[in-house]
Parts: sequence; C-alpha cells; structure tokens
Amino acid sequence: MPETPNEARVLNTLDQMRPEIVAFLQELLRRPSENHPPGGDEGPCQEFVAEALRRLGLEVDVFEPTDVPGIEDHQEWLPGRDYRGRPNVVGLDPGLGGGRGLLILAHVDVELAGPRELWRHDPWAGEVEDGQVYGRGANDDKSGIAAVVMALEALRRCGLRPRGRLAFASVVDEEQGGGNGTLACLLRGYTAEAGLYADGLGLRGELAYLGGGAFRLHARQMGDYRPAADTLAYLGAVCRSLEAFGEQRLRDIHTFPGYEDNTAASRGCQVAEVRAGDTFGDLARAGELDAWVYALPNEEAAADTLAALRRHLDADPAVGGDRGFAYDLQWVGRFLHASTTPESAEIVQCLAGAFHAATGRSLEMGSAEMSDQPLMNRFGAYPTVGFGVGRWLGEGAAHLPDEAVAIDSELMLYVKTLALVIMRWCGYGSA
Repeated sequence: MPETPNEARVLNTLDQMRPEIVAFLQELLRRPSENHPPGGDEGPCQEFVAEALRRLGLEVDVFEPTDVPGIEDHQEWLPGRDYRGRPNVVGLDPGLGGGRGLLILAHVDVELAGPRELWRHDPWAGEVEDGQVYGRGANDDKSGIAAVVMALEALRRCGLRPRGRLAFASVVDEEQGGGNGTLACLLRGYTAEAGLYADGLGLRGELAYLGGGAFRLHARQMGDYRPAADTLAYLGAVCRSLEAFGEQRLRDIHTFPGYEDNTAASRGCQVAEVRAGDTFGDLARAGELDAWVYALPNEEAAADTLAALRRHLDADPAVGGDRGFAYDLQWVGRFLHASTTPESAEIVQCLAGAFHAATGRSLEMGSAEMSDQPLMNRFGAYPTVGFGVGRWLGEGAAHLPDEAVAIDSELMLYVKTLALVIMRWCGYGSA
C-alpha cells in the first residue's frame, strides 16, 4: 500500500494513464533501433526520447559517446564502433534540494529482429494482443525507457518534483557486447548516491551479475596437410572440452557469495559457431570456433579468464600435447565484469519497499546475466540494482521472435514501482 496521499495520487494517475503508457511503448517499438556493429540505428528513436524528456521540462543532454574527452583511452572503451548519428540522451532534473541523487539508466538499442517469417507479429509494429505488447525491444529494453518516462509524467501531472538530483539516461550500444554508451554517461559526470539499471528480468531485484564474454579459438595443423575432416575432428574435441570446462565453471561460480543460487547461467561455456574447410572442401589447414564463457567473480580481466581456459585445454589429452595441432585464443569484443550489490544497500531496500507498495508482493532478489550494470557499480562508485520485466527463455522472451511484455502484470507494475522509487529515494515537493 502507498505510504502517503501523494503516493496514492501518483499510483491512481498511472492507472488512468494506462492507454498512454501502452501507446508510448508502441511508439518506441515503431522506431527500429537495431544494434549491428560497427553501427546501429538508434538515432530516430533517441530523437523521440529526447523530445519526450523536453516535454517533461527536463534539461536534455544529447551527445555521442565519442564526444566525451578521453573516453577512447579509457580501459573499458571498446574500439571499432561507429557512433555517428547514434547519440546518448540524458534527461536531468537538478531537484528542488534536500534529497538524494539517483541515476536511472536504460538502453535504447535492441538485438537484430532476424528473419521476418519467424515472427507472428511485425517486430516493428508494437501490436497488442491478449494483453501483451509485441515487438523487438518490448521488454529488452524499451519497457525500461517507457516506464521511467511515464513515471516522471505521472509525477508532473500530480504537481510533484524530486528533491534530489535525478538523471535518466537512454544509452546506445548495449547489445552485441557493447557498453560504450553507458561508459560515456558515467564519464560525462552523471553520477549519484545510487543507481537503478532499468533493464532486467522478471520484476526482481538483480544484485549479482555474471561476467565474461565472447572469445575465438583458432586451430591450425602442424606439419603436412591433412583432410579437412581431421581439423573438424580436432575442433569437435575442443568443443567437448569446452563443455566440460563450462560445467566446472558453473560449479565454481556457485561457490562465491551472492552467486550460490544463481539461475541466470545455464551453461558456463557455449560454442556458437565452428568453421573449417576451403572452397573445395577437401583441405583445412586451419579452423576456428566462436564461443562465450562466464568469468569467475574474482577474475578481474579477460586475460585471467583466457588463462583458465588455456590451462584446461592444455591439460585435456584430447586437445593439448602432441596432437598435430596448435591453437590460440583471443577475446572478441568486450570483457564484462562480474558485479554484486549487497541486499542491505539502501537503494535495494528502497526498491523492495516500493515494489511491495505497488504490487502487494515481496520483491524477489536474484542474479542476472552479463550486462552494463557492473560499469555503474565499478566506475560510478555507488550501489546499483537492476530491475526490469520479461524473461530470458520461452515464448515472448528477450532476443527471440515475438518478444512481448504483459501490460497489466508486468508493464504497469514496473511503472508504478519506478515512480515510488523516485519519490522515496529522491524525496519530492511541489513543482
């Protein structure tokens, strides 16, 4: 239940705004913003977000990540991305004074929609059916953007403003191993006493984030040429070895505090693609495979994780030793750090209280996949909690065809919770 008449008024206002909330999300979905490195299509959608924030009366900062001085020399910068026409958008309310600052961050880019024939609903139409909104980004992560904007709109209609400094960042380039958009916001000075990462799954507080990323293994024959089948057989042995490494990796991850019951990871190492052969298909002096792996929470760099992979492969008699092959490993894209926020952190307890007031339910605390949230924890130097809607696997899940979000059991509860978090964390007064 709400604690004050103003909280009740905001929640009632959001109930009345239900059609507008759905319509705003639909408008976001109708502006494709696929991430396809080195570029992306976020620009038109970001223009729409920027205009919505201006209508709220916020100070709006529109900037490309490379506009931030020195960012390309930062240890976390991922090179090889093109940000022309792909700006970050930050809406800032400096606050009335006397409250705590909060940074809320969501990402506007979405995964590739893939073949249209796999979709029952047009991925760019924002169609509504059986109480769900369909489209690429419906839960990952345009619901996050819609929820924050509509929560702020409800406060405005109730004549309220936060007392603490509130910054909302809609960032580019989170998918496809990105992260430079988030890094640019942090280095531009958007910090606070706490952060809320408006991207997640299942309306739960996400506290323990997995680390890791993608790597490539290149194998080559030593000595005389042999049939392509020999190279493929060797790569098959590597795949089996990596599967065993992944199984052990999951067991090891679960020994770290905060990760004991981590259900976000189904496999610790996953091969995505194997390539060998030439145009004629009879010889393959070399082959390679692409895979991803989770890092242990105490592995601080990509080199640590790759070193653990090498030790495992070298010790496997089917891969290491004198097998007539040599291999090398390299990281592909960004190494994502693991990160944890204690459940006792004030922002976590604030979120839990707001969720209970909005839904009547206790907030489940959980762990999460790799994401940008650790950048907020590590370089923002403040506790951050992840909170979002949707699911990772199954019908309507993020990254899959017919991605969807349920209006009443997910989206509306999400908006209401975020509105109460803003009010309770930042404080509020009359506009």
